[in-house]
Amino acid sequence: MKSSHPPQRRTRRLRSTIIGGLATVVFFVFYLMFLERKNTEIEAYYQHLRAENPEVYLERVAELKGFKTYVEAFSKMHDYHQPKREAPPFLVGRWRLFAEPKNVNETYFPVSCPSGVEIEDGHVKFFGLARAFGLADGIHGVRYQIAGMAVKLLLDDGKAVPLTMVSYGTHLHHLEIIPPGAHQTYHGYLCK
Repeated sequence: MKSSHPPQRRTRRLRSTIIGGLATVVFFVFYLMFLERKNTEIEAYYQHLRAENPEVYLERVAELKGFKTYVEAFSKMHDYHQPKREAPPFLVGRWRLFAEPKNVNETYFPVSCPSGVEIEDGHVKFFGLARAFGLADGIHGVRYQIAGMAVKLLLDDGKAVPLTMVSYGTHLHHLEIIPPGAHQTYHGYLCK
């Protein structure tokens, strides 16, 4: 049986298909080369930004990759894998403690702060816990050490207070902490 298409038409169609396929491959090769060049430029920009303006670099990391990646970059940049007296800036302040977590968004701030923990350079203060939860209050000298989203509050008396940062997206939402003498985790929300 004879084909309904003459051999010339089949040859032209085959040639067109091959040329179209080659053009597509060439396009993708050039597109991948373009993307690789842009990635290299972006990496160079961030390396320069990290060296020239570390705080802006860290802000960009948080915006692009979230709070967890920000903490990793911050810890590495400021060597928080080793204990330090300086409190990480995202922990500094008064945090009201609650026995249960709150189902709130990242803009929630407790109206008052009658009990909680105050984190500052070189010391941590537990206040109002005796009245609220039957735990000891007090001011302790402290060093801070970060591993991922976990922070060890290394008290001068040799005890370690575990603290975990909980974030959703680009911001720190709340803390989970076990104060000295406690047998359960308390949830801290930053006071205004």
